[in-house]
Amino acid sequence: MNSVVLCEKPSQAKNVREAVGSRYGKVLAARGHLFRLAAPEEVDPHWKTWGYDVLRPVNGFYPFVADNSSGKKSVIDELRKAISKADTVIIATDCDREGQAIGENIVRHFKFKGLTS
Repeated sequence: MNSVVLCEKPSQAKNVREAVGSRYGKVLAARGHLFRLAAPEEVDPHWKTWGYDVLRPVNGFYPFVADNSSGKKSVIDELRKAISKADTVIIATDCDREGQAIGENIVRHFKFKGLTS
């Protein structure tokens, strides 16, 4: 079985590696929020200027897009490669709403269809 363990930050990934090694799969650090909500004009070019239709897109939600600032592109590429080969993804981020959101956003962004725990 090919598994990936998602951590929220490098220090957390280091601690997980020290505690369990690679017993549960490749341990990767997300380095915080890797995705952001799309700007209105990224969803529809007509929304570059303000209007009521900008408040709520047709499908009800603004999509998440990769945040390629501050060297995050290489992290996203590493995660994409590992997750595309994984059977299981273990979300080992901080046990709060933000940590859960970071892990879930990664899994959803890459449309992972295997087991998530």
